[in-house]
Amino acid sequence: MKDPFVRHPLIACLLPLIFLFAGPATLAQADIIGAQRLVLSSPDLIDDLTPKMQEILTRANGRRDRDLMVRIWYPARAPLDADSRKHYGFHSDAVDFAIDPDGRHDILDKLQNRKRRSNTYQNAIPDTSRALPVILYSHGNGNAAEANEPYFEALVARGYIVVSIGHSYSASLVTLQNGRVAKVDSALQDYVDSEIPEEARDPALTLDQASADALAALPLGAAPRDDLLNRYHYSVADARTGARAQLALWVADIRFVLSALEDINAPGGAEGLSGLFDLSRIGAVGHSFGGAASRHFCDGEPRCKVSINMDGTDPARRGERIRDPHMRYYFDVKAQVAQEVRDGARRDREFLRLVRKLFHQRQVHETHAMIAAADSDLVVLSPRKISHLDFTIGWLNLHRYGPGKRLWQRVIRHTSLPFLDLHLKPDTAGEAPKEICETLEKPRGFRLIYTNLCG
Repeated sequence: MKDPFVRHPLIACLLPLIFLFAGPATLAQADIIGAQRLVLSSPDLIDDLTPKMQEILTRANGRRDRDLMVRIWYPARAPLDADSRKHYGFHSDAVDFAIDPDGRHDILDKLQNRKRRSNTYQNAIPDTSRALPVILYSHGNGNAAEANEPYFEALVARGYIVVSIGHSYSASLVTLQNGRVAKVDSALQDYVDSEIPEEARDPALTLDQASADALAALPLGAAPRDDLLNRYHYSVADARTGARAQLALWVADIRFVLSALEDINAPGGAEGLSGLFDLSRIGAVGHSFGGAASRHFCDGEPRCKVSINMDGTDPARRGERIRDPHMRYYFDVKAQVAQEVRDGARRDREFLRLVRKLFHQRQVHETHAMIAAADSDLVVLSPRKISHLDFTIGWLNLHRYGPGKRLWQRVIRHTSLPFLDLHLKPDTAGEAPKEICETLEKPRGFRLIYTNLCG
């Protein structure tokens, strides 16, 4: 389940100073939570993508159509089949977890040996007595649509519908029509990793060390010089041509899913879901690359009112705006270094000191860019003792460097959920600002990096 953008230890992360990151844990419990899997197909979704992206996706899928799997979590009603309450991360009867069963994965062994029963009943009858706001969710690159099921349950308990999108050939595994399984496509990943060669880059725009240090030294909230922001955006966006191409693909995926939901929600729609979705109130949430895609989708969709990015570097070009309210989570630097050491990174003190500096700079650089681009509410924070992998699997502790999951649950309860309420539930608007601002004034379990929300 590790995001391919961080599959190499620290050395790969140090080169661009920027990398893509990610998702949370168990919280409140609804009376009954159901889930369904749907497969959607579009004949023209890839038409506006780069020719190379079209070529790769057509070969991978065996035809030009774009096929996607979505998982939907919703409030359900009785009667219930007790056997349909599976474990967290459950994919299908044929594939227990959404990881290539033919490969060798240490994480798969951990998941199978430490299963935890979920609060979700597969294919339970939806409660369509009222339409609820919708959270469109995108996983991290190389991750699974089911990876953050405890978070989805928390959202349903809070009064939302969650539609988690499996981005075919970038997801670890999705099941499509007739039981066909799609895995991560190596040619697509090579393309996504592609960048402008060093020798072809404009040295006047490259984020060199002096510029990186100058941008990181500037206090947050102060206006950065244009040349520093230009260098930052050139390095994180323009030079990373493959990442920009995948960003366009994932945003197109989310738009297509929203369009499909309009048909499903209509009278007589499929799978008994008609009338379940309030499509006038949409939020977009994602982790890792999905976090960046969610933000970009939201800023281009009028019905989307709020977005949350869980640890995903945003490859935005200079001049792009963050038009809607936005919350941004970062990994904890100490926890990330601990994870990388456990993954085999060098342990010498001088090297790790440099790594910590670069991790910190990456957070400050992107926060400066977000502040400069934000047109609305912005909250930037870092949960303590949470590394990139700790965001990803919300029911399982993968590391031993602290009570990260317990802290993460509390952070989600007091930040993510009221932030969504504030912008998607007018009936709670009076209490939500007070709740989240009191949390931000006295942060527990996280470090507040920046906010313009509370005055």
